[in-house]
Amino acid sequence: MDMLPASLLDGGILTMDWALSFTRVLMAYNTLIAEKWRNPAAIGQMGVRVRASIAAGAGGQVKPGKSWRFGNLAAPAAIVDRTSQVNFIVVGDVRDPLDDFYGAVGKGTLNVAVAGAATKLPGGKLRLVVDTLGVYLHDTYDFIGQQPLGVWTEKGIDRSMWDELINYYISRYPPIAIEPPDPRTAGKVDPDKRYSVSNADFNRYREKFSVGGDFVNASDIKIVRLPSPQTFELA
Repeated sequence: MDMLPASLLDGGILTMDWALSFTRVLMAYNTLIAEKWRNPAAIGQMGVRVRASIAAGAGGQVKPGKSWRFGNLAAPAAIVDRTSQVNFIVVGDVRDPLDDFYGAVGKGTLNVAVAGAATKLPGGKLRLVVDTLGVYLHDTYDFIGQQPLGVWTEKGIDRSMWDELINYYISRYPPIAIEPPDPRTAGKVDPDKRYSVSNADFNRYREKFSVGGDFVNASDIKIVRLPSPQTFELA
């Protein structure tokens, strides 16, 4: 994320307190901080992150047996994502309730980063004592590719069919109109006013009115202090 221009990265829209008010996000968060932050994949990523920090100068003058602090969870999410993130969990699905999280994010990732004390050991090994986790939500807000967004009606979104049938289903209805309807044909094409909506509709609107754009959302970082620091030896 930290390689993106500032214009394409927004860190002020999403908050973790808001996201955790949704049960499915809270369940994913609990799984992340109970299990996935320290599974084998995460432990391996810890080694990658610590050694990258050493290459960048952290702990460079520290002798074997001495420690230094690893992981700055007070940094912006884009920096934490590059330097301390070790695992993630996907949250959100097309079958989820049509609530505020579905509308704002849909599907995103909860990411976990670690902080603690790193120690050089003889033989090139490292010891990392993790005492703090940082969890944040990451979402890419874009309209790239041919993604169907359902059938929109005056009474809401019709979600009666998904998966392998969705492309066929939405093709039965006309695309949503950007121009005012022609009074000579209004109601004749689709008397029930049902419109298939896809990424193409958003892109047509943006091209016509020169507004909008794709960007990346990152929430604030929720700090979790571990009741008991966890120790890992990294080869």
